[in-house]
Amino acid sequence: MKNKVYIVSIIAIMCCVFFGDAEKVEAKKINMKIGDTYQLKMGKKHKLVSRKFKIIKISKKGKIKAIQSGKCTVKVKKGKKVIKYKIIISKNSKENTVEKPINTEKPMNTVQPMNTVQPAQSDSGNQSVVPGTSVMISGLTIESIEPKTDTSSVVRMIVDENVCIHIKTKYLEIECCNNNLVGLQNGDRVRVGYNVGVSNITTNEEKNTSYMEEGYYKNIFKE
Repeated sequence: MKNKVYIVSIIAIMCCVFFGDAEKVEAKKINMKIGDTYQLKMGKKHKLVSRKFKIIKISKKGKIKAIQSGKCTVKVKKGKKVIKYKIIISKNSKENTVEKPINTEKPMNTVQPMNTVQPAQSDSGNQSVVPGTSVMISGLTIESIEPKTDTSSVVRMIVDENVCIHIKTKYLEIECCNNNLVGLQNGDRVRVGYNVGVSNITTNEEKNTSYMEEGYYKNIFKE
């Protein structure tokens, strides 16, 4: 009986020697992003095992700042107790975003649109009338279109005296081929191209109307 008590006592003493002084380890996981900070729970008796890390900066008081992505383990010791902090730092959205440079250079070999060739010159401004040239009468509004023959109609237009410098009457009438009047209607703003010096314009002062004879005008265009 005494021998059994003696053996149990020896085993108890050995357990105290080998296991009583063993370190108690506690593990914790911390997720961070680049630029984030985290404060470890540090008391007066807590000590950092190491402060040298590539991906974080850590102060004596346990304040961590994430500086690049990666993983590391920070050990904090208090007596026989060790706390392992597993730090995982991920890339933030700004780091993954790549800004595309703005291309301010004009593309080469760009095909420029061709200028539309007008059948006659504009009537705006104090344009001089030279015989044998073409002039465009602008500032005209269609008042009526009256059929004259099977293939032609008489177009009566109101003259805008502030725009038109060649017609001094309130109205202008021309006999025009019906094919040239397709798509035109009363109220449309138009221009008339004519050849200077081909013929004369007849004026009726009573009706305050000018008549452009056939062959004098070139065409009628919608503005």
